[in-house]
Amino acid sequence: MTIVAIAVAVDGGGSTLRVAILGADVSIKEFPGFTPGQGSFTEYLINYLGEALQGHTAISRMVVASAAQPANQAERIQMQSALHSAFGMQELWLTSDAVSAHQATIKGDGVVIAAGTGVAALAVGNKRSTVHALSGDGYLIGDEGGAFWIGQRGLNSALRSKDGRGGSELLLKRACEFFNTSPEYLADLVHQLPRPVYSIATFASIVAQAAESNDADAIAILTQGANEILLIATTAQKLCNGVDGFEIALSGGAIPPGRIFHQLVQAALQNKGMYLAQSCSSPLQGAIELAQLENPGVFASEIHQVTFKAS
Repeated sequence: MTIVAIAVAVDGGGSTLRVAILGADVSIKEFPGFTPGQGSFTEYLINYLGEALQGHTAISRMVVASAAQPANQAERIQMQSALHSAFGMQELWLTSDAVSAHQATIKGDGVVIAAGTGVAALAVGNKRSTVHALSGDGYLIGDEGGAFWIGQRGLNSALRSKDGRGGSELLLKRACEFFNTSPEYLADLVHQLPRPVYSIATFASIVAQAAESNDADAIAILTQGANEILLIATTAQKLCNGVDGFEIALSGGAIPPGRIFHQLVQAALQNKGMYLAQSCSSPLQGAIELAQLENPGVFASEIHQVTFKAS
């Protein structure tokens, strides 16, 4: 029996891990996302990849494009070694989901802002000769404009209302409904959730609904978020010497097309003479494309490549 080598493309976000197996056709499997600080990312990957890759023994290239990244070179080497020991791929590419989002979305100069649980952006400029990564510093110290960032601010407004420090009565009501609790238990319950970052990020959609109901606090949160996205776009354009034709595209589920946050982002960009490119591609599609490239091209500086010797 001839064993045909497959390629594997992985899109790892805060809400969902997606694994695409590229053989005669493409099969996709989904698993819960990973939050940095909650266990080992390497162990998490090996666990779910093992489940996804049952029955596959020959892997030509594995591309892991994820929001979570090793903290240093030693951790990266450990991850590479552990993944190779577990799955025996011939080649491994490790990179950010911002790279896969850009690969899927823009083929010329421009910036892709991937806004999901967190935010990461990648800009390519100077006729696709330079690359700049922006934002994407994680939910503890960055990710401005992402779903966790919005959800956290919405919950803060709710809790301010609870104890009389201003805030939004509507967001307090919606938060208690969303988390199925009462005001006095809301904060304690959120801190004890099994996946608090994911749950707070999911609450961003409730903040958006409140904004669509003309809640002033919710509108202010989303407006601030839109200005953060604008800052990423204008900074990217400056870094890349972007002129006419410099594209700006959004990826990820935090800014759903046609909804209020998307409208606020569009308005903020248009006020600066900038416009959004339209795309229906996903970071997973970008990871699939990376898995099929001959070489990483302009993304070489952003992708950690390892080729393993045959045993």
